[in-house]
Amino acid sequence: MAESRRIKQEHDVKQEDISSDEDSESTGLEMDDEQAFLPVPKPVAPYIPSDSDSNNVYDSSSESENETYAMLETKGKYQTNTALCLQQGLADLYINNQMCDLDVKVGRKVFHCHRVVLSAVSNYFRAMFESGMKEANDNSITLNSISPMCFKIILDFMYCGFDIFYVDTVEEVLEASVLLQMRNLEEECIKFMASNLGTNNCLDIWKLCERHNCRDLAKKARNMALKEFEKVMADTDLVRLEQDVLVSLLRDRDLKFSSEDVLSEAIMNWVESDPENRSGSLMFLFKYICLPEVSGEFLYTRLLKNDLITDNPIIKEKVDDALRCHLIPTEKDNIMMKQTTFRSQGSYRRVLVVIGGNITEDDILRNVSCWDEVTECWYSLQSVPHHIGEDFATCLLNNNIYLTGGSRALDQAVWYSPQENDWHSLPNLNHGREGHAMIAVQKCIYILGGRSFKRKTTNKLVAEIEMYQPESEAWDIVGELAEPVELFAVGSVDSRIFTYGGFDENGPTSNINCFDISSKTCCLIFTMPLVDRCLKSVQLQPDKVLLVSGTGNVSVHTGGDSFETCFKLQTFNRDRFGLTIDGDSITVVGGIGVDGRSDKIENLCIQSKKLLPRANLCIPMDGLQAHSVVLLTENLLQHGMSIGEPELVAFGVPVSQKADMKPKRVVERV
Repeated sequence: MAESRRIKQEHDVKQEDISSDEDSESTGLEMDDEQAFLPVPKPVAPYIPSDSDSNNVYDSSSESENETYAMLETKGKYQTNTALCLQQGLADLYINNQMCDLDVKVGRKVFHCHRVVLSAVSNYFRAMFESGMKEANDNSITLNSISPMCFKIILDFMYCGFDIFYVDTVEEVLEASVLLQMRNLEEECIKFMASNLGTNNCLDIWKLCERHNCRDLAKKARNMALKEFEKVMADTDLVRLEQDVLVSLLRDRDLKFSSEDVLSEAIMNWVESDPENRSGSLMFLFKYICLPEVSGEFLYTRLLKNDLITDNPIIKEKVDDALRCHLIPTEKDNIMMKQTTFRSQGSYRRVLVVIGGNITEDDILRNVSCWDEVTECWYSLQSVPHHIGEDFATCLLNNNIYLTGGSRALDQAVWYSPQENDWHSLPNLNHGREGHAMIAVQKCIYILGGRSFKRKTTNKLVAEIEMYQPESEAWDIVGELAEPVELFAVGSVDSRIFTYGGFDENGPTSNINCFDISSKTCCLIFTMPLVDRCLKSVQLQPDKVLLVSGTGNVSVHTGGDSFETCFKLQTFNRDRFGLTIDGDSITVVGGIGVDGRSDKIENLCIQSKKLLPRANLCIPMDGLQAHSVVLLTENLLQHGMSIGEPELVAFGVPVSQKADMKPKRVVERV
């Protein structure tokens, strides 16, 4: 014990010498005593072998030398007095700079070390010295990515077994331990961070552990941020908080908070901490708030007259609508239906709606069903009031579903009200079509492309672009595609609408049409990197369109003249699938591939580049459309997914179609 105390005293003297010499800018040594664990030697308790053990190990009559080595490995490894003596001896050599054969330059400091010790503890140094590189033979090496104080802590750990961690430096030590491939030091850092985890550092620890694949601690830190969100926001330097971290918390269904006021305040504080660079993100962040649930007092005092809100007409309108919910309670249901984020599970429910589809070549559905994540059940909704056939199109506007065309209803148009669970008629299209696309931009609905075999021209593709304004209740022709196409993907950036790929009159195409809403002109801007089949798209953000192809290629277009291919889903090979977005969750539904029709409902994970299981259709189908909408819970009455022809009670159904109706079964999910 006297020897251990002597080494400890010499170590403290050496540490004081290095600390006093080191540049304060590079070390960051000034800390309170409460922030650190005291240096504690960590020698393992010695194992004292019995006489019989000693005889067995060292007996010259052992059967072989290999057997002796094997017994040494199992009985003596790290458990004898020799191990403790060796550590004490190495610590003594290190503290007194004796028999050193390597100088390690870190910043302005030079550390005298022993190659054998560095190689024994760090795979990084072992690989360096065994590589035959220049550093392997030099008496001096330089480390550029580690601070002197950090390397001093690492050497103390190597030679003496001391754990000297500080709250402010443990992250740097962890980074260095990963670089130097010191797994035991990495584990000690993780233990220290876990014991010091709090609301003031859980976000930093979460991101750090994610970066280094420390899953358990990353999960623990994230869960703390979700459960203690209000305190975390109060203890966090919002200027340093990255947008993706804030968004990741806001969109999580496990987020705990006392009211929507808290979330609104967090967003406003984050933007106001750097308004010059963050005001442009306000509209994107506000989609994670259910404004009608924000208190009237907060809406009036914090948002209504805030310059950041008044300068953004779209957010200003949403705030006005939310205030109207408080002033005119009868308006609340209608306004709640328009919300993009919805957390309440009382009177309202966000569900995945599936429309139409094929279950066989001859069975083309017009049924509408929805999947509820809360009850994990399918429910039947009001079916489309007429036969739509194949290749119809749908889009969302203010939580209402608009549907047009299809092979059996080329010029018909209807819209579905989730509030009423009913369909309503719209004026007929000027140009009937199938294989077209719809998109809602700036409160208007646009129809582009498609084909119509009723056209008298040789080319059956439809060039005319039609627009519908709910206020005017009329379809107007507002332009023409530069290259008419069918079975393509569609997206928008700012005031421009893009068509991606599809088929022109000569076959598959990789061209992109760009229609400018303001000038009502259209042109071909560039071609995609490759011709791909069955492109589907979702609007990730107002300025970002994500596309998924039938071969699994995932791409992003941001409106410029470049097209970024992100990655490929290796096992995905499917056509005629549905694609929708629920918050930030991108969902792939059904489709048909080499193995037939699919009943899979999967979430596309951008981080892992994989499809993750979410649910299953009651029966495999393709050619469907899917949307995420908010419904009144009272409309979730009929369990199961209806597969067949319901009684036609609405308008516009020819007698010949009624005669062809065949009853089908109703598939229930048990």
